[in-house]
Parts: sequence; C-alpha cells; structure tokens
Amino acid sequence: MVGVVIGLIVGIAVAVGLAMYLNRSSTPFASSDKGGQKNAQTTPPAEVLAPGTKIADATPAPAQPAATPAPAAVESKPVTAPLPTPAAPPSVAATPVKPPVAAKPAAAAHA
Repeated sequence: MVGVVIGLIVGIAVAVGLAMYLNRSSTPFASSDKGGQKNAQTTPPAEVLAPGTKIADATPAPAQPAATPAPAAVESKPVTAPLPTPAAPPSVAATPVKPPVAAKPAAAAHA
C-alpha cells in the first residue's frame, strides 16, 4: 500500500514538472515577430474559383502590393473558366422496350 502512495506522489510530481516545462518553452508554431498584422498585409487574398474549375486551368492573378490601391475607373472581374455544357439525357425512344410475356395457364404447366 505504501508503494501505491509513493507511485501516485511521484506520478503527480512528474506530470506537474512536465506541464511547467512545456508552458515555459516557446511554441513552435508562433512567428518570431510580435506584430501579426504585418504578415496579414504581405499575403495576397485568396482567389475564389468558380464551381467546376480545375486549379491547373485557373490563371494566377497578378500580384499587387497592398500599399497601392487599384484605380477606381478600372473594374476588375474575377477570372473564371467557362463551364462545360451538360450532356443531353438519353432519349426515351432510343431504349428498346420488350413486349409483355403472356402467362401460361397453370394446368398446361403440369401436363
């Protein structure tokens, strides 16, 4: 019974020590600069593609610096690829229809 109590105390001490060590260390996913806004200005906005557009077919938009605004007189339209035309459904007359088969009488089947 004494071993169980000693094991619990040692386990709790190890868990607390590990938690303190991990909280003091720096996170590997945080950037080194403190201003997160600087990174947001340098990345271009994501391009939204039309449904059905393949990434390989999309043309990359020219990169514009964030400091220079676009001229107000020029309207920019999103780059979209033409959608494929839908295939025509098969016509009903093209499928052959079998005529109904007449049922045999039950007496003729046993004879």
